[in-house]
Amino acid sequence: MSAEPFVSKLTASGNWADPRRRADVDAKQQRIAQILHEHNCDCLLLLDPANFRWLTAGAMLRGLQTPLERPALFFTPHQRWVICSSLDAQRLFDEELGGLGFQLKECPWNASREVYLTDVTLNRRFGCDVPFRDGKLLAGVLQRERRILSDYELDNYRALSAVVSQALENTGRSLQLDDSEDEIAGYLVHRLVRRGVEPLGLQVAVDGRARKYRRHGAGSCRLRDDCVMQVTGGRDGLFATASRTVCFGLPDPQLRREFDLAVQLSAVWLSAMKPGEPIGPMLDRARKLLNDSEVEHEWRLSPAGFYTGHSAIDAWISPQTSETFRIGEAIVWQTRIGAAVVCDTVVLTDQGPQVLTASDNWPTRRIRVNGVTFERPDLLMRTTASATPTS
Repeated sequence: MSAEPFVSKLTASGNWADPRRRADVDAKQQRIAQILHEHNCDCLLLLDPANFRWLTAGAMLRGLQTPLERPALFFTPHQRWVICSSLDAQRLFDEELGGLGFQLKECPWNASREVYLTDVTLNRRFGCDVPFRDGKLLAGVLQRERRILSDYELDNYRALSAVVSQALENTGRSLQLDDSEDEIAGYLVHRLVRRGVEPLGLQVAVDGRARKYRRHGAGSCRLRDDCVMQVTGGRDGLFATASRTVCFGLPDPQLRREFDLAVQLSAVWLSAMKPGEPIGPMLDRARKLLNDSEVEHEWRLSPAGFYTGHSAIDAWISPQTSETFRIGEAIVWQTRIGAAVVCDTVVLTDQGPQVLTASDNWPTRRIRVNGVTFERPDLLMRTTASATPTS
């Protein structure tokens, strides 16, 4: 096979890439070259959508796609290509990849992508992120690499997270009694989509329904007393998750107790985020907060959190997690106690944990743990006449 396995059939109509984004892609190309050298590979084939988003510094896949036709990336130490269907090629280079230094191999929409992937890897020592032929599987190496967010990605993450938290809080301030869960989910979707954020996960539970189901969607139940909203939104190749809770009048005493405990536990998670500290043992220590409560069993019902970033859920965090906290990694802490949910996206910086989805205009609680004060979202208590129109 020649050193130039294929040539672009399509040229984007301009070079308009943000210089910071191009620099981010170029830096990742250099890191890929190092990984290829370290693992004695000539090239790298990437089929995981999370790696596509990471190595393009934010390209998002659109439309309905099967796993067998998603765009793939192919890297050598000095060059990079996109292998994609004719259904996606023009849009990708017009809207997502222009000026980023990618070349294109376009596959007819009715052809087998595997034939093209086999062609570019034939007679080469190649790495891959999912099992493919005789490629060296480097999924774990790449996963750990992409979890460390660059400065460019962190700026995009902060902007995305602000949209997600504002969508939740604006919805919480404007929803009305007798709204159904489906209608509330619709309000959230509208506020996200109109600002370019793709809704990926929506959970709306009214009047304590979250106490029965730890993972749910939205249904026909209508709001009478309280509403818990959790949403995951994606933009620029990144995903942010957060929750907020609204009560009409004083909260149910059981929900108030559950939420108070969830807020305290969420602050404990934040206080434990220190570079180099092991994550699994920290979970064991933190859950001791529940030992003397009536909800001691809650930790068994749902995970405390998960790695996030270029995947909405990159990996669950559990007492068996062997990793340590690293600067630049993003984690979603989701504390669930009964019907209460306190959930935010957090990144560990050299200044400590930063809550990306921090409250914009919402009641907060200050919780002090080991001498450090953490600000956490509280319940929003509304009256039936307190709704305000918000965008």
